[in-house]
Amino acid sequence: MKLLVTGANGNLAGAVIENLRAILPDRKFLAVGTRNTDSAYARQLAAAGITVRHLDFMNAGSVTAALAGIDRMLMISTYDPNDIRIQQHRTAIDAAVKAGVHHVIYTSCINADPASAFEHNSQVHAPTEAMIKASGLQYTFLRHNLYTEFLLMDLKETLTSGQLQRGGGGARIAFIGRDDLGVSAARVLAGDGHGNVIYTETGPEALSYTEAAAIMSEVFERPIKYVELTAQQWYQRSMGMGYPEPVARASMSNVIAASKGEFSTVSRDYEKITGRSARSVRQLLLDNKARYLKVYAA
Repeated sequence: MKLLVTGANGNLAGAVIENLRAILPDRKFLAVGTRNTDSAYARQLAAAGITVRHLDFMNAGSVTAALAGIDRMLMISTYDPNDIRIQQHRTAIDAAVKAGVHHVIYTSCINADPASAFEHNSQVHAPTEAMIKASGLQYTFLRHNLYTEFLLMDLKETLTSGQLQRGGGGARIAFIGRDDLGVSAARVLAGDGHGNVIYTETGPEALSYTEAAAIMSEVFERPIKYVELTAQQWYQRSMGMGYPEPVARASMSNVIAASKGEFSTVSRDYEKITGRSARSVRQLLLDNKARYLKVYAA
């Protein structure tokens, strides 16, 4: 059984790959795809005996070639404006069919529905899931809730100002850590019994941003309070954090979806896959405090 992980240089893919390296009996069964096969991480993987293939979702030929001989693919949703992402996903699905891939595992999002207020759901995840189903490929949809890392991407400013600035008001979100999602994705990709299944992956509790700020205060040992932003204010802040403009504009819908409770579901699907609950926000921050301070607050 030959497995492939797309987007190998990305953070989620890295977490998946490291878990696969630990559980696969032989690394010859693992391949990874990336646009940049010459990155330091790609070279490290190649040196460890993992096949590194050039795979660019903007180039259909490269995707088909990269998927040659692959039985299962973990298709990690791309990070581009939504109109481009859906084209990239169509390219990947068509290439998977052409290459004879049997099973596609797709990293989707909680509440991936055409009626979702979250544009990433209505414009990307819901139609991508529909395309995969229509292709005849066996599928597994890993519907992730918002990453715990969403709380940390401006950690330096949060710690300096004492303000966690986010949108969504008092709505609750069942955050889940990307590292934990790397465990479950690896288990699904390398395991059996997940065909034509949809998993909703969440943390063990749904927190308000006020509660999340209190936990961050405790872990990072400095006062942090939640400051609510409107959708427009979140757009401006996203731009300030370096989001591409189309991505920042689409992310405004995150605020609306959060306020409607679209991220509040707590599911035990993660436990079904891994045999344990995902870590709480508090535990994930405690486990990774030094690393998060180095990466996000440097």
